[in-house]
Amino acid sequence: MRPTDTEIDELLATRTTHRSTFQDDAVTFLRTSAETGGEYTLVHLVAGPGAGVPRHYHLHSSEHFEVLEGALTVEVARQPHVVLPGEEATVPVNTVHRWVNQGSSTVRALAEITPASEGFEKGLPILYGLAGDGRSSAKGVPRDPLVTAWITELTDMRLPGISRVAGPVIHVLAQRARARGLDRELEQRYCR
Repeated sequence: MRPTDTEIDELLATRTTHRSTFQDDAVTFLRTSAETGGEYTLVHLVAGPGAGVPRHYHLHSSEHFEVLEGALTVEVARQPHVVLPGEEATVPVNTVHRWVNQGSSTVRALAEITPASEGFEKGLPILYGLAGDGRSSAKGVPRDPLVTAWITELTDMRLPGISRVAGPVIHVLAQRARARGLDRELEQRYCR
């Protein structure tokens, strides 16, 4: 259930906001898997001009965007939709999509992930933390391929083409990351 504007403001005042160092965006988890009984994860997104994510898909969850301020371009199956305040866009499970702020002003939006994703809730703070610590490329990709593979599985974020072909390799690398304790190390450092 969407919080009211007042509830959003109250939640933003009490929750940790995770800020990107590789692009002008920030996320705040307004509702987590633990709070919704696994039903959904609700994220408040602030995206400056040019901020966005590459095309990707999720095997296990859908995403629903509602724009609060600005204009967010949400591309679903290569069809771009400019979503304005009060408008919404839904991305079904296993559908290639991306979002980007192509405008000149900041966008504020809500993104609901259904069902909830604890991995997504952990993965974004880890990605932003690694970038802040200089452990990622200029585009925010972790420099360690084991970490990249583990985060790919953790967040259920797959890149079209490469993930379909390299899925078994990504899985083996993610297993190695867990065997080396990288998952525990990263969660302890960045998921507080």
